[in-house]
Amino acid sequence: MPLFSLSGQYIIALGASAGGIEAIFDFFDHTLPDEVSYIIIQHLSADHQSHLAQLLAVHSKLSIYEVTTHMKVERNKIYVIPPQHYLTIRGGELFLISKQGHKYPHRTIDTFFEALAADQGNKAIGVILSGMGNDGSKGVIALKKAGGLVLVQDPVTAAYPDMPAHALATGIVDKVLATHAMPEAILRYIEQDKETNPVQTTNQDKEQLSSILPEVQPVHSIGANPDLIIEDDKTMTDIDSSLTEAALSTDIVSTITPDSSFILVSEEKLINEENTIVAILDLLKNQLPFDFSGYKRATIFRRIRKRMAHHHLAESDAYLAFLKVHPLELQVLAQEFLISVTSFFRDPDAFDILEKETIPSILTYNQSDTTHSQNEIKVWVAGCATGEEAYSIAMLIVEYLERHGQKQHVKIFATDLDKNALAVAARGVYPISIENQLIPSRLERFFVREEESYRVIPQLRHMLVFAHHDLGTHPPYCHMDLISCRNLLIYMNSVLQHKIFYQLHFGLKLGGYLFLGASESISTLKPYVQEVSRKWKIYQKTQQAPLRLSHFSLPVIPENLPENLAVSSIRESAFPKPQLGEAVAQVLLEESGQAAVCINEAMQVVQSFGPVEKYLLPKVLTFQLPELLPEPLAIAFGAGLHRINNMSQQPHAQVTLTGIVLSTEPFRSVRLKLQQIKDKRNMQSLLVLFSEEMPHSNPSPDRQQNKEAAFRESTLQPDREEHPSSQHAVEQFHHSQHTMEYIVHLEEELKNARERLLQAHEKLDLSRENMLSFNEELLSVNEELQSANEEQQSVNEEIQTINNEYQLKIRELTELNDDLNNYFRSNQNGQLFVDSDLRLKKFSPAAVQHINMRESDIGRPLGHITTNIRFETLLTDIQKVIASGQSIVREAESVTGNYYQVMTVPYIRLNDQKVDGAIITFYDISHLKKTQEELQVSNQSLLRINAELDTFVYAASHDLLAPLANIEGLILLLQDNKTTDKEKHSFYEMIEQALKRFRTLVKELAYIGNMESQIVQQQDLVNWAELFEDIRLSILDQLNATQATIKTDFQVAVITVSRKSVRSILYNLISNAVKYRSVNRKPEILIRTESLPGFQLLTVQDNGKGMDAEQLPQIFSLYHRIEQHIEGQGIGLYLVKKLIYAAGGKIEVESSLDKGTIFRLYFKSE
Repeated sequence: MPLFSLSGQYIIALGASAGGIEAIFDFFDHTLPDEVSYIIIQHLSADHQSHLAQLLAVHSKLSIYEVTTHMKVERNKIYVIPPQHYLTIRGGELFLISKQGHKYPHRTIDTFFEALAADQGNKAIGVILSGMGNDGSKGVIALKKAGGLVLVQDPVTAAYPDMPAHALATGIVDKVLATHAMPEAILRYIEQDKETNPVQTTNQDKEQLSSILPEVQPVHSIGANPDLIIEDDKTMTDIDSSLTEAALSTDIVSTITPDSSFILVSEEKLINEENTIVAILDLLKNQLPFDFSGYKRATIFRRIRKRMAHHHLAESDAYLAFLKVHPLELQVLAQEFLISVTSFFRDPDAFDILEKETIPSILTYNQSDTTHSQNEIKVWVAGCATGEEAYSIAMLIVEYLERHGQKQHVKIFATDLDKNALAVAARGVYPISIENQLIPSRLERFFVREEESYRVIPQLRHMLVFAHHDLGTHPPYCHMDLISCRNLLIYMNSVLQHKIFYQLHFGLKLGGYLFLGASESISTLKPYVQEVSRKWKIYQKTQQAPLRLSHFSLPVIPENLPENLAVSSIRESAFPKPQLGEAVAQVLLEESGQAAVCINEAMQVVQSFGPVEKYLLPKVLTFQLPELLPEPLAIAFGAGLHRINNMSQQPHAQVTLTGIVLSTEPFRSVRLKLQQIKDKRNMQSLLVLFSEEMPHSNPSPDRQQNKEAAFRESTLQPDREEHPSSQHAVEQFHHSQHTMEYIVHLEEELKNARERLLQAHEKLDLSRENMLSFNEELLSVNEELQSANEEQQSVNEEIQTINNEYQLKIRELTELNDDLNNYFRSNQNGQLFVDSDLRLKKFSPAAVQHINMRESDIGRPLGHITTNIRFETLLTDIQKVIASGQSIVREAESVTGNYYQVMTVPYIRLNDQKVDGAIITFYDISHLKKTQEELQVSNQSLLRINAELDTFVYAASHDLLAPLANIEGLILLLQDNKTTDKEKHSFYEMIEQALKRFRTLVKELAYIGNMESQIVQQQDLVNWAELFEDIRLSILDQLNATQATIKTDFQVAVITVSRKSVRSILYNLISNAVKYRSVNRKPEILIRTESLPGFQLLTVQDNGKGMDAEQLPQIFSLYHRIEQHIEGQGIGLYLVKKLIYAAGGKIEVESSLDKGTIFRLYFKSE
């Protein structure tokens, strides 16, 4: 095994199991490319494909590969182990080994760590993360023996702390860190290792290191109920002193860095120190009001060793002696046992559940519960430490009440064993560092800044009552709506945990909530609670658990009470006050000289009456009546008891023996009466009554002997007097006779007892044989259960890994669903999804304007739902798309007149590429449709303009060619020598007229071209009155000369059109009305505008010459003139028609000869 690698390449192996995926993600969220390689050993299920590589890609920029055999390890890459394989490394090359044929449990992490240690030496770095079981604990030992670095996730931050705890139990871990801090620690280690020349370890050092490390074994009891608990709250304070403690317990301190101080506590060590630990705990219990006997021994021992190291004491016996002479050290040690570390809103996710589910449920229930006293909310925070958790719950309650405008009385009891911590909590003053624990709004709402600290506001402080309370000895607070006891029970053994769990459950009202730490389990009470949050251990009480006396403790009476108070209290509590009847019976018995005792079936004295001391022996420490009786009375009692037993079938049987002599000086004769009685509960008892007989002379010895002789002759038949009822026998006591009878009775009882003992012995032997056989079966079953438990644990780890992956997938699906819902919400195009049976699966909000759907229609056939769109082939198209897998696009019109492009595409599953439905999308193309129609109208207008332009070109060319041809002919005539001068002069005049005509034609063409350009002018908002006034002023001389009058009626004041075009139109119409006036009357012109559906109508009416019907079709032709003698060009009405049609309108004319003409121009309105 190489102790130092020569390759210079650092390989970091991360071992994780249940709950490890989140830890891996957190690790790589804080990792940068640093020229190292990462290999992830994760317990994976053999039956499911792992998606760890894909999931990890979100958290790291490094290249990620799932390992294949013979894969070379390269820098800045991550390698992930595939399922159902072990992984090893040789020469920097990875090899896979199948797990098939290997029994559970599969120690995948140990296998790779040991191979990595052998291959890379001091360049190997191992990281143990969350997981169940102890996989990795052997591997870290191999890494340390090779000189590598070992990091372990802080167990308190791990979802499953077993693997980190087992690794820590080896005592050789270098650092205990949160996962986000590990990359920085690794980087510092590598940088320091590169700067420092490697120290070559001698063979002697290697042998010493190898001999030490194998002796470090994991604590075997770590598991479901570990004796080893890592207190994360005090890890940093423990680390500083742990080296000293380790030095006192082992010799491996030289191999541990100052950051790795974790104390090794083995079971063997604990057993050897148990007596001393018990003595120390008893000393604490007697001298201080603290009982730590129920705390886990590993925790106690670790704290004791820390104090021993502080005082430089190597043996616990010496520390015990030190405690006895230093009382102040007892208080310091007790304070060391008390863990008073917490924070505001510790575990924010847990408090999020508390805020959103638990507290609303409590407050809502109390509002509706009329039986609840004044609707008071009662909360108990057990083990509150310095109060942060109690204040956190109070803040959540206040916020809820303020949000909902409620007022309720709230009382929060916050208790702890540590009075110093309670004093801090009661003050409510905390350092400025709490800014990192509280959101700004809560900090501002519930705290007041005081220099370098924050103080809780009085309104919040008055809600809490801080009190000293010992969960182990004091009774619980009752009728609580919520009890919070977090991260306290993990320090206690299972017996005390069980007791406290029942007390906490008893303290809850029915329906109340219990809030525990993430590492604490309530398995014994699961039938009586409902699980609210498995991860954060929140439970609701559903029924009362059965109560046992062992679940509760009476408060301990302090030994320093005043003596008279203590004695009186005990006396009064031990002996109840006598009732009046008993007191009267006592007096009567004393007056008559009689006494009585009542005994039970075990012949124990239950109660005594009268002066019993006259008849009983003065013995103590026994309540057995035969032992308290003098010999004659004991013999008589035995005989009488034999008689009573023979009369047991008779109710109220009585036996009386007289003449029982107790002493001769003075002579006393006693009468003994035995009577069966029953109390109100039908319990059988026996009343023994003593009374003195009248005194008489002392009998002589001869008379006594004669009596004994008579006894022997009577064959043991005593003189008896039977009561008539046969329930009461009275006889004279004869000492010898009754002694012999008593002996015979005892012998019979002894014989019967021996027979019963023999039978019991035989049954015991049989039971012993059965028990041995049963024990063998139990051992066999236990082995099977052990194997099954290991398999189950491995399966559980795989299930947990799968569950974590599923959780991440669910999170991704939730985000994807949110994206889809937001897409639907923002998408203006309607969309709906149908399955292969044409049943509605999902639809966007915009789709309801096309299909009359609502949420309850999901699952209905699409054909059963009415539509608002004219699309008869919709269902047919969907069926075709599903059958063919090809998309179909069609246009459809809605009932509102809008047009939509309906695209039907197949719904394809990604996993098998099969069509499983269709997606129908409605695109609104109304605007596009309108544009197309307008374009079509424009195209038609352009075609018409082009046709007119062709006509215009043809006419223009014809008109231009005519003067040219005339000029050419005249020039030829001029060139003829026969032409006279007069003729030439005439020809010149004719040429001059032709050129003048040609010039006029050119001007007219230029004018027409200019008017054509107005067709494409931009649109303006034209005011009719202003436009008319502009035209009127331009022809004012003409109007005055003809005495023409113009009336206007602009019902529509404005129009959106090309200003130049509409001016040209109106100008031409007014000019024509003046030019073609009647000679019989003055010109009158009417101009009117009005609104029509889709158009604005301009009417120009005159009273001029008018036209006959034959002329009307020709008036809009180019160069057409109605009367040749009237000045004009014949292009005015041609341009009017062209301009109005170009604007999308039309023109109509109505005329009667000698009556006038009406022009109606329809302008298309927007």
